[in-house]
Amino acid sequence: MRLDLSELAPHRFQELWPAGSEFALYSPRGAWGVMLGEDGLLVAAGGDAFTRTLLAAQKVDPRQQVRDFIAMWRDDRKRLWSDISWLRPLLANIYPAEADALLAESSEP
Repeated sequence: MRLDLSELAPHRFQELWPAGSEFALYSPRGAWGVMLGEDGLLVAAGGDAFTRTLLAAQKVDPRQQVRDFIAMWRDDRKRLWSDISWLRPLLANIYPAEADALLAESSEP
């Protein structure tokens, strides 16, 4: 499916991809991409302009989103025995200078 995102209102995404479905969107030239998993987690990657535009459209503080993400996976570890050994390397890849601080901010009491 090819989409012109400039013509697609944000609220239509839920119509096209209801909860529980997975999808990936990417630019024709591979400059950016967005993937939504069935668990509702969204991963996005792209250049500075893409990232700034995406973050500007958010209603939630990006740092709080990261804290919530960490808390969700720590809860999964407790409840489901999920392996989250990948969490710190992921954060270090995305936030090289801040990974340890983000984990500390989100530490369990």
